[in-house]
Amino acid sequence: MNKIIEIKALSKSYHIKSNYYDTLRKYLSNLFILNKKETIVTALSNINISIDEGEKIGIIGLNGSGKSTLLKIISGITPPSLGQVIVYGHVGSMLEVGTGFHPELTGRENIYMNAALLGFDKKYVDSKIQEIFDFADAEKFIDIPVKKYSSGMILRIALSVILVLNPEILVIDEILAVGDFLFKEKSVDKIKANLTNPKTLLIVSHNMDQIKNLCDRVIVLNKGIIIYDGEVDEGIRQYVGIAGSTTKTFGQDCALKFIKAFENKNGLLELYAEYNFKQIPLIPNLGFVVSDEFGNPLFGTNADVLNKDVNLNYNSSGAISIVVQQPTLKAGNYYISVWFGDGITNFFEEMNCLKISINQKNISDKLVKGTGPINIICDYNFIPVGHTTTH
Repeated sequence: MNKIIEIKALSKSYHIKSNYYDTLRKYLSNLFILNKKETIVTALSNINISIDEGEKIGIIGLNGSGKSTLLKIISGITPPSLGQVIVYGHVGSMLEVGTGFHPELTGRENIYMNAALLGFDKKYVDSKIQEIFDFADAEKFIDIPVKKYSSGMILRIALSVILVLNPEILVIDEILAVGDFLFKEKSVDKIKANLTNPKTLLIVSHNMDQIKNLCDRVIVLNKGIIIYDGEVDEGIRQYVGIAGSTTKTFGQDCALKFIKAFENKNGLLELYAEYNFKQIPLIPNLGFVVSDEFGNPLFGTNADVLNKDVNLNYNSSGAISIVVQQPTLKAGNYYISVWFGDGITNFFEEMNCLKISINQKNISDKLVKGTGPINIICDYNFIPVGHTTTH
C-alpha cells in the first residue's frame, strides 16, 4: 500500500504574551520593556504517524489534547514548530463552519473558489456543480451573497463541495456534530460511499458511533502526545479511560465541591455530591449521563427531568444522593458525564469525568453475552395453544 501522509517528529508550540493592562500607565511603561514575559504552550510533542492510502483514521482525545492542531498542520493551515509533514495528494479539509468562504461572494462563486483551493480545475467542477447543488439542497439560494446565509446553509454548501468533489484525502474536524439530523445522516452515508474507493479519511469526533462506523484505525491524543495508535475498539477504551475516576474534587471557585460514583451494597449505581453556593439556589440540579466502555450513552437524568419539587428543604450548602433503581447495570466498566447548576446557571459540565466498575452479576455470562449492558424487567409468559389473542 502506498504512503499518503508521513508525519515525522512533529511538534507545535505557541508563544503567548501577556497583553492585559488594567491602567494606561502600565500599558505605556510596558512599551519600553525589551524582555517581555511570555508563556509557551505546547500543543503537540514529537508526533510520528505513517498513513497508507485508503486508511480511515479517527483522531480522538479530550478537549485540548491537540487534535484540531494536528489536522490544521496536515491541511497546511498551520505550520509545525518542529518536524515535517509530507502529503502525497489533494487534501480536502472541513475544520470549521465557513472556513474559506468569502461573505461578499455568492454561494456559486465560493464553490468555485473552494474547489480551486483544493486543486480542482473549472472543467471538473462544472461537471459536478449540479450534484453539489442537489446534495446541499441549496440551488435556489446559490446566487445570493454568503453573508446572507445561515451558518447551517454555509455548512451544507462547504461540506457538499468536499464530499462531491471527493479529494484523495478527506479531513473533517467535528463538523458532523453540527447541522440538522437528516443532512448529517446523508453526509455520513456519502462519506461511506466515497470510502469504497481507495480514499483516505482523517476525522476528529467525540461521537464514538461515528468513529466506529467510519474508521478502521484510531489514534488517541492526550496532552499533545500519542498514547495509542491501532485497533478501533481498544482505542475507544483508551480514550474513555483517560478521563475520570470514581471520585472528583473541585476547587474553591466551583459550587460543586465533591462527587463520587460507586456500586452500593445492593449492586445499584449511586452518585453522591456535595455543594456550596454563595446564596440559596433555585434548585441544586445535578445531572448525569452513564455511558458504556466505548463511550456510547446509555441513560441519564437530572432534577428537572425528574420533576423534583423546587420547594424542597435545602440550604446554600448540602449534599445530593442519587440511587439509580432502574435500569440496573450488568457487570462491566462504565463512565459518567456530570452536569451541575442552580436552575439558572451551569457551573460545571464534563464528559466522562467519573468511571466505575460494576461487579454485581445477576445473570450468567452466557446469557449476558450479546444482550447489552443493561438489565431489564419485563413480563415473560407462555400462552397455551388455543388461548392466543391478536393484539
